[in-house]
Amino acid sequence: MNLTDFEIPTESILINPGCKPGDEFYLSVRGLSASDFAVLINQHEDIMKWLFEGADLDDEVGVMNQLVVRSVQFLALVIALAAEQEDQAYKIACLSPTVQIKLVKAVAKLTMPEGLKKSLEEIKLVISLLLKEFKSLSGKEEQAEESKKNRK
Repeated sequence: MNLTDFEIPTESILINPGCKPGDEFYLSVRGLSASDFAVLINQHEDIMKWLFEGADLDDEVGVMNQLVVRSVQFLALVIALAAEQEDQAYKIACLSPTVQIKLVKAVAKLTMPEGLKKSLEEIKLVISLLLKEFKSLSGKEEQAEESKKNRK
């Protein structure tokens, strides 16, 4: 088999429901990649840490509700990354909450086909190491800043 024959699975979601026929606009999303997770950790470390270290993964609806409450920008970035349009996250944040939830559910299904808990536990091993590395790096940056202040 050749990878040129493989197509990344996607799902298209109607993002302007209620429009007149012929004006429908669909956004195609795929599952998140390792590089997408790196972007999310870099831009939303606190939410990623909660997701991988503090969220009750047995309660998928509760996790989704918490993500909606914690950061609309986070969800918009998740969707934008999955749509391969990271620069359009601001526009995605303006979509209705029901459309955003449909999009995020599609991304979650494509990213974690075995379900939230099982998939995140597998991903957690790698992500936890990245989170610890980010924490240690940011701690070193704070120490360097403190040293500079003390030298003055």
